[in-house]
Amino acid sequence: MGDSSREDASNTLRVLVATDCHLGYMEKDEIRRFDSFQAFEEICSIAEQKKNDLDSASDLSF
Repeated sequence: MGDSSREDASNTLRVLVATDCHLGYMEKDEIRRFDSFQAFEEICSIAEQKKNDLDSASDLSF
């Protein structure tokens, strides 16, 4: 028998779904103006760390 953990990993599709990424939301608010961009950068960083096969940003608004 083969290594089942290695076989399981090779048959796994890693997907990251981020929804309602309203980039620039509250841009006129001095305190919250960069919140949406920082959150999106964090999402991208996590996707890169986890080596996702597919990333989906649903309802990406500017």
